[in-house]
Amino acid sequence: MIETSEHIQIALDALNELWGESPELVLEGLTSTSVDEVHRWVARLLQQTTEMEYAFVGRLSGEDWDRVTTLAVCTSLGLQENFAYDLKGTPCENVVVQGACSHRSNVARQFPDDLLLAEMGVESYVGVPLSDAGGRPLGIIVLLHTAALSDQKLLRAEALLSMFQARVATVMVMQRAVKERDIVLAESIKQDEDVLEQLAKALAHSAHVKVAFVASPVDGDPRLMRTEALVVDGQVREAFEYNSTGTPCERIYAEKVVCLSDGVQDLFPEDKFLNEVGAEGYVAMAFYDSTGNPIGHVGLIHDRSLNDKLIDEPIFKVFATRMAAELGRRNAEHQRLMAERALQHMQRTESLGILAGGIAHDFNNLLQSISGNAELGQTEIHNTSRVAEYLDEITRASDRAAALCRQMLAYAGRAALKTETMNLNELVREMAQLLKVSISKKVVLKFDLCDDELFVHVDASQMQQVVMNLIANAADAIGDRVGQITIRTGMDENPEILDSPQRESESRVRYSYLTVQDTGCGMTEEDKARIFEPFFSTKHTGHGLGLAALQGIIRAHSGDVRVESTPGEGSIFKIFLPVTEKTAAQIETKENLGETRRNALILVADDEPGVLRVACAALKQGGFDVVTAVDGDDAVRVFNEHRGQIGGALLDQSMPKMSGEEVLGELRKLEPGLPVLLCSGYEENETLTRVSSLALVDTIQKPYAIADLLYKVHEMLESADEK
Repeated sequence: MIETSEHIQIALDALNELWGESPELVLEGLTSTSVDEVHRWVARLLQQTTEMEYAFVGRLSGEDWDRVTTLAVCTSLGLQENFAYDLKGTPCENVVVQGACSHRSNVARQFPDDLLLAEMGVESYVGVPLSDAGGRPLGIIVLLHTAALSDQKLLRAEALLSMFQARVATVMVMQRAVKERDIVLAESIKQDEDVLEQLAKALAHSAHVKVAFVASPVDGDPRLMRTEALVVDGQVREAFEYNSTGTPCERIYAEKVVCLSDGVQDLFPEDKFLNEVGAEGYVAMAFYDSTGNPIGHVGLIHDRSLNDKLIDEPIFKVFATRMAAELGRRNAEHQRLMAERALQHMQRTESLGILAGGIAHDFNNLLQSISGNAELGQTEIHNTSRVAEYLDEITRASDRAAALCRQMLAYAGRAALKTETMNLNELVREMAQLLKVSISKKVVLKFDLCDDELFVHVDASQMQQVVMNLIANAADAIGDRVGQITIRTGMDENPEILDSPQRESESRVRYSYLTVQDTGCGMTEEDKARIFEPFFSTKHTGHGLGLAALQGIIRAHSGDVRVESTPGEGSIFKIFLPVTEKTAAQIETKENLGETRRNALILVADDEPGVLRVACAALKQGGFDVVTAVDGDDAVRVFNEHRGQIGGALLDQSMPKMSGEEVLGELRKLEPGLPVLLCSGYEENETLTRVSSLALVDTIQKPYAIADLLYKVHEMLESADEK
């Protein structure tokens, strides 16, 4: 190419000549308003002033910038349609890689792979590259002729190309900036495609790099990253998680911007991804939310050095800002969805609890009728009769059904607790043999119980159920493999993680804990979030209420349960129970009040006919006289009819018109010293706790055994006599 001062003069002479011949063409260039108009004007002006057969302006395109797409083509016949072609094997490839290039003649023979040159009959070629201010390639301007060029014609062509090179490059930069602005401002974002992936793809194309990605910390921990968008060689890759230790990403949130222009593989030899893409250069910028917490970062990786000429910092920052906004929007949406799911789960759990409690209540009424009639039938027949065996089987089946109801009530948080103070360590020791025989011989059961006495106020049978459920769950997780289950106990003062009624009402609470740890398969976060749902199981079929009932039992004891689990590493279930202040010497024992019978008139009120018949028959068998009522209003009416004769009342808690508690209130107005036994198919803790604190009021849970009912009535009447 000729020297600058000389080519300027040659170019000016050519333009002056054109001004005399075609002033309208020069004026068109001076008044062009659109990018397309400028490109067409340049192509026409160059073709006419150089008198060469072809002139065109093209931009680099393709995922690897390995193609040219023309923006304006002009021949001796005027403007033509645009076209695209591959750079490889063409003189244009040399222009892009090496700079301005001229071929006076024989160009088609020098580039035999360029079939277009032969097809067009091209003999000579002149081209200049178009680059931005940082030297990044944008496109080319080319002149082609079907004859060899004279020295004067070649100089004229080179001079004019040099003169328009900067102008066209500036227009092309503006064109790219508008396109990138549209992408960043979401004006050209496709709604049916991932926004971050579109931005990453556009950034990789704009920066002309091999890899562009957006990543964010998993659960706010920068040691574990997840790619939110990953583009390699123009193609979107599937997202994955990776440990940032030993990668250039581990420095990003401390330094905010990391720029390693070359040698990145040597600096981080353990990073497999850098090795996979043949990385040489790396640059990344961190994102932060409004409170200054890191939410992610954008990075570029290239298989060649990343210097200032390759990375346009303002464009990079604009993309980073748009990506940060999108990532922040996603995080906010994720938090909203999580809050909605938590609310839905709470509502679903509450609804299931109400449903379970209602079913258990109604079922307990049925069981009371079944088991009560079976017991009454047993008293009427000889023990050696085959009928006695059938009645025994009915009773045992009723007991098993009642146990299932207790699980449902435990899940609903309405279990009737028969609490007593006991040592948690002793409870576990007493179950040791039973636990060992209930699991596979391939599983070792290890006990690690603390030396301190852990006195807790619990329902012994329900706590035994809790331990059995945990052991069964751990054994299922281990399966047929060799493994170990470890049971530990200990004490923790005022643990911060707990959420229980006592936690809210007391500033310092001591909790005992029991943990069951297994070496089983572990759980995913998704499974762990569902384990307390009724009938949920990671097996093919569920095994009942299981852990859901366990959670209800623990909460009914003012405790809490926490779970830690990692897939392939096993699980740890930790149960917390508040420590009672009683010592072993203060543990109360029940006194046997005897079986003395006493004739008395008992009012029995229940809206279930089967339960009413069983209760009346049982009391009559126990030597009592009975009057009955079918609802709350009827109970008050019957009491008034027999006022002064009734010695006590057995009232169902849930009755139409008036509840058992409301009937109790009315009866106490009429006779303050009347002893009352309140009966319920489930325990409404608030109600029964309140009424059981009143004088001469006791409670009994359905389904009850006849012996238990008679014992309670005897106890109630004798307490009234003592008053």
